[in-house]
Amino acid sequence: MVAQIGQQPDAKAALVVVLQELKVFDSAFGTGLLRRQIAATYDYLAPLSVTGHLEVRGYSVPHIGRVVATERVLYLTPYTADQHGRESPVIKYRRGETYDVLMRLMDKLWAASGPA
Repeated sequence: MVAQIGQQPDAKAALVVVLQELKVFDSAFGTGLLRRQIAATYDYLAPLSVTGHLEVRGYSVPHIGRVVATERVLYLTPYTADQHGRESPVIKYRRGETYDVLMRLMDKLWAASGPA
């Protein structure tokens, strides 16, 4: 899932929350950079979509981390409000209670998301 950048109020609100945090420590994000980066990600991923296997979806929840999930493991990179994500640790969760909760959250976000 990729952050939505459309004109819907919820998409705009989610993006504004992230931009307010980013602008505090990186002034480049006050220039529309994040919106262009998200659009570039859509443009890159869209041709890779394969029905039933890979789908790009947009979501309108403040972007506070990165999740990479498989059937056996989930990697969570929680972002802080005062630094770039590349500075954040990656936490690995194998199948178990925390994995199940995070996968449930991802399933709920997926169901609430829409086509990119």
